[in-house]
Amino acid sequence: EKPAVYLAGEASWLRTCAGGMYQREMIEMAGGSCVSQDIQGRAWADVSAEQLAAWDPEAVFSVSYAEYALDDIRGDAALSGLRAVKEDRLYTVPSEIEAWDYPQPSSILGLLWMTHILHPELVSREEIDQLYEALRKLEEKGHD
Repeated sequence: EKPAVYLAGEASWLRTCAGGMYQREMIEMAGGSCVSQDIQGRAWADVSAEQLAAWDPEAVFSVSYAEYALDDIRGDAALSGLRAVKEDRLYTVPSEIEAWDYPQPSSILGLLWMTHILHPELVSREEIDQLYEALRKLEEKGHD
């Protein structure tokens, strides 16, 4: 089962990843189906509230560097009918060392985190925390 996932971008919750972006690949590797996969290009794309409602995602992820809060999405009357809103499945992708949704080494943490949210039986939060701690120690060791 691949839950339908929407990833909200930095500037607005009505901005999402296009099909050619790494973030779409992360969602798919985590066992989700990216609702915006058919948008052409490799850049963030604006969508309408009507389009987002038509996609009706089961989960909404927001980037950690967003200029809005999850409560802004919850408070948008045009989105109140979304499954993700009704079931309170709105999440911010964590960002501890660096943004976990960018194509860089820490994105493995983002991938594991997304997998945990979508399929908690596959990856535990403890496993993510252990990997994060190991990476943090390596980072500290590299600065010595």
